[in-house]
This record gives sequence, structure tokens and C-alpha cells, in this order.
Amino acid sequence: MGEQRHGVWWTPDAPTVRVPGALNRIDDGWQLDLIGTLLTDWGGDTGLRLVPPTTIWGSCLGTLYTLRHCYLNDVTGVNPDATESTDDQWVMTWRVGSLVRGGHVTEATLYSAASFEITGLPAWWPLSGLRGPQVRPETYTAPADVTVPVDGGSITIGVREEIHQGRRRKSLRERVAAMVDRPSGSTLDAIDRDVARPLRALVAIGVDEPVSVFNLRVFPE
Repeated sequence: MGEQRHGVWWTPDAPTVRVPGALNRIDDGWQLDLIGTLLTDWGGDTGLRLVPPTTIWGSCLGTLYTLRHCYLNDVTGVNPDATESTDDQWVMTWRVGSLVRGGHVTEATLYSAASFEITGLPAWWPLSGLRGPQVRPETYTAPADVTVPVDGGSITIGVREEIHQGRRRKSLRERVAAMVDRPSGSTLDAIDRDVARPLRALVAIGVDEPVSVFNLRVFPE
């Protein structure tokens, strides 16, 4: 995904109230800048209030997005306390906790399987290297997959190949991926809490540096 995507955005509770805006990549994640306001409880200016995170749906040039765990950073307008207004004299800035590209999902959506990568994991799980006629038979090959059973499913770590076919050439890339299989289904929060976060912490200890999860792919139940 590029650094910026323009489109329209709305909340699942008010699908007819759609405002234009841009999704921007920032140093520590994502930020949504809106021209107009979403009709959400953002706390107002009268004091501290406990405001739950908001889920925002969007569409950018035909691609659907779900922005999860969004918190309002700033809102400016004629009267910042009157959130019933949605005209273009308002500007809203949201901090995005996580992003799902390719669909509109709810917090309760279940997934039977998921795969993701962790920066630093290849240092623990060496790749086999490029294969072809120039590779000798005794050349190192990647270790076999390791599968660990978990409650109602399994977690597998292994090397996966991605072949890219172009007009004049074909390229091969290897990546180390973690795969979660739970036929009964898991939510995105459960995948993060039960699988991705513990693995990320373990890898961070091994490589002695912060690591992150990326390239999450989910398969609906």
C-alpha cells in the first residue's frame, strides 16, 4: 500500500453519513484526515471522558478498508461541541490502531485461518536461498515446518515461496510466515492477543530489538 489513499469514510452505525478524507502513513502507524465529521461520541471539550475506540469503514478507488481501534486526535469547526453537523467546514483527525485492506469487518467477525510475518523472525528461521540450476545439491535448505497444537487448532511456522511472473522474467522470494488454523474461528483481537503478540514478544527477546507484525492475511470462517 502507498503512503496516502483518498476516499470516503463512515462508521458501521451510520452508513449513510459519508465524508471525504485521506488515509496517511505516519511514523508510528496510520492517520485519517477527514473533511467533515463522523457522528461519533468523541468526548467534547468539557473535560475528560472515557471514549471507546471507533471502527471506521472506507472505500478508496474501489478498495474497501476497515480502520480498527480509532481514536480522535483533533476536531476543528465552527462549533466543536455540535457534533451533529457533518458539513465540510469541519476537520477531523483520527489515530488508527490497525488497518484491514480488502473488506469491511466487524469486531465479531470470525476467521478460520490467518497468516502473518514478524520482522526479525528470519534471523531465527533461515531461508534456503535461491534455487535453480546453479544451486548445488548439498546447498542448505530451509528447515521443515514446525506445528504446535493450540486450543481448537494449531500454529505453524515455516518458509513460504512467492513467485512473481513478469513479461520477461520470473522471480522467487522466500519469506518466513506464521500460520494460525482454528476451524471454530477467531476474531482479529483474539489472533493478536493469543498468537501474534506472544510470538512477537518471543522474537523481540531473541533478536534483542523491537519487532512488528506485518502482512497479515485472514480467511473468513
